[in-house]
Amino acid sequence: MSTTTAMPLTRDTVAAVTVPCSDTVNTPTGVAIRPANGIALAEYDPARSLVRITNTADTDKTVTVKAGIFTFACLGDLAINVPAKTGDVLIVLEPSRFKQRDRTTLLDFERGHTGRVTLLQVTKDGG
Repeated sequence: MSTTTAMPLTRDTVAAVTVPCSDTVNTPTGVAIRPANGIALAEYDPARSLVRITNTADTDKTVTVKAGIFTFACLGDLAINVPAKTGDVLIVLEPSRFKQRDRTTLLDFERGHTGRVTLLQVTKDGG
């Protein structure tokens, strides 16, 4: 059974990084995961955004996306497994399930999770 962190006082913030679809070389590095803090994803356009979470720990780790306050929050939190040793996942998050009152999306991390979180947003023109 995995253990996630308790509700932190101050979360690290990850802002969206806009990238063109044609950019296959420059991957933004994102923000380092600090399990005690958790992460707040700043408001973003869900129609053109992906969240990338990496894991450099020796074991698989669980990330919990916290349920928000809107329509589909009744579905609850979402636990996502991130594979060990540079494993990563790309996820699309539905705002009606996960957005908080302040328009952020909250992520909690299992103790010992090391890696980075990046919020990638494709340019509006796709270019």
